[in-house]
Amino acid sequence: NSAPDIGADQYPPPTQDLATTAILPHMKFKYGSQSIKAIVQNLGTDTIDNVTIKWSVNNVAQTDFVYSSSIASTEKDTISIGSFLFNHSTPYVIKVYVHMPNGVMNLYTINDTLTTDTLYAAISDAWTVGNTGNFSTFASALNAVKLGGVVDSVVYQIESGIYHQQV
Repeated sequence: NSAPDIGADQYPPPTQDLATTAILPHMKFKYGSQSIKAIVQNLGTDTIDNVTIKWSVNNVAQTDFVYSSSIASTEKDTISIGSFLFNHSTPYVIKVYVHMPNGVMNLYTINDTLTTDTLYAAISDAWTVGNTGNFSTFASALNAVKLGGVVDSVVYQIESGIYHQQV
């Protein structure tokens, strides 16, 4: 005869469990070089003193960041892991994951990795529309606004010429 199973199983919490909880920027951001940050939370019982944070943009690996500060159990930290040069009208997907907290394999891997939705950089400042400009057509200039939005003011300077386009 075995003991009855009441349907509640208890497991000890992991000692090493660092979760990636957010990636910044995640809202409207300006084109150009932007700092990439990861927010991580220690869900294990041990203090995390070091971890390698790996990341990629559009599946291209970026330089690993080695973090060597303490994160106590249940605490969060926002970590600048590098920077990236964002262009207008280009889709970007950022992936971040933690690797080897305290030099130990993380056995609970379901929360290690986070991937953004598709991001587009917003435009600002002055842009030229025309054959030698930033945008060859009015449609491509407006598409950049549609995809990424506007941060600050935007001025379109139109090169002289004949345009057969409908806006």
